[in-house]
Amino acid sequence: SNLSGQALKTFTELNQEMAASLDLNDAIRAVLENVEKLIPADFMELTIWDSETQSMVPYRFTGLAGGERSLEQGTDRYLPSEGYAGYLYRERQPLLIPSTEARTDLRPTSRTMGVRSFIGIPLLAGDDFVGTLELGSRTPGSFREQDLAMVRLLSGQASIAVHNALLFREEKRRAAELSGLAQVAQAFSSVRDPKSLYSRLVGSIAPLIQVKIVGFLIYNEGQRVLEGQIPFHGLPDQFVELYRTPILPNSAAEQTLLDQDVL
Repeated sequence: SNLSGQALKTFTELNQEMAASLDLNDAIRAVLENVEKLIPADFMELTIWDSETQSMVPYRFTGLAGGERSLEQGTDRYLPSEGYAGYLYRERQPLLIPSTEARTDLRPTSRTMGVRSFIGIPLLAGDDFVGTLELGSRTPGSFREQDLAMVRLLSGQASIAVHNALLFREEKRRAAELSGLAQVAQAFSSVRDPKSLYSRLVGSIAPLIQVKIVGFLIYNEGQRVLEGQIPFHGLPDQFVELYRTPILPNSAAEQTLLDQDVL
């Protein structure tokens, strides 16, 4: 039939697009664009599992279909205990809800409040939970079993593509860390001037960690003060020059310094 021919064409295109790039945003875009070719929906979203925060990070298109659109990472996070995404995380099973008003055991979150018909698929790579693929319609009865079967067909490839992109991103992050650590070691071995050393260290450390301020406070034992050292990533030099914190004898601050404890 025409539908099966379109489905096969879309499935082939999805494989090609996902194989063409290991960039996470490109993989997510390819999944969403190809799913919407087969199944019209008012709401479509792909979430990525974040093991650090134990939550799902949503990605969705902004803008009108057929016009200028961009892929957006949502600022909200979905917990395993909440809404349809939480069900997909807990049960690891597809979810088809022809009428959300009739499904009283599951309550939608605010983002899916206007949805009257819903399809959700957990994205799995082996035993690893990668995220979810979710579609919603404002009209009850919009989705049927054949729609669910179609999404399930695409979800296997989508899971692999997103999983591989996540692995690639992690490898790039580790490579950047190793490169940065090598630069830190090189700074210690090759720079003798303290000011140049702090500059090289700050420049090497700043890209490794996602913070706005990085710098060194050095303990001046003779004057018993912590002194800010220029440069300080994220702070003006004038402020750093004035930063001096007294360390009183027998104080908690002195004990922390002596213990070389982590704050």
